[in-house]
Amino acid sequence: MEYFEVKIKIERVLEDGTQKRVGETYAVEAFSFTEAEARITKEMEPYIVGDFEVTSEKKAQYGEVVFNEGELYFLVKYNLIAIDERSGKERKNAMYVLFRDSTIDKAKEAARKHMTAAVEDYEIEAIKETKIKEVFIKS
Repeated sequence: MEYFEVKIKIERVLEDGTQKRVGETYAVEAFSFTEAEARITKEMEPYIVGDFEVTSEKKAQYGEVVFNEGELYFLVKYNLIAIDERSGKERKNAMYVLFRDSTIDKAKEAARKHMTAAVEDYEIEAIKETKIKEVFIKS
C-alpha cells in the first residue's frame, strides 16, 4: 500500500454565499492510481455541490504519516547516515515522513521523537509545510 497525492478542482461555497472553483490537494492511501482516484471521489462526494474534477495524481515521497494534534501537514526529510564498509565513507539515504501537527516547531519535535528508536544515525535535513488538506487512510 502506498500514499498518493491527488489534486482536485471542486466548487466551494464561500462565506458570502458565492460559489468558487478551488484547487485542493489530498493524500490517499491506496494500491493504485485508479483506487486513489476512486477513493478521493468517494471521500469528497458529500461536499460536491457543482463541478468536481481530479486534475492530477502522483505517488507520494513518504511511506508513513504520523497524526498528531493540529490541521497542518509537514513533510520531513531525514537523511539516514551509514558508513560504506568498502570505502569507509559516510553515505546518506533520504527518507520522508509526513506529520500532521499544529505548528512547524511541534512538527520538528515530533520528527525528533519519531526517530528515538532508530538504529542508524540520522539528521533532519528539511521540514516544510505542505498544501495537503487531509489524509485519507485505508480502514
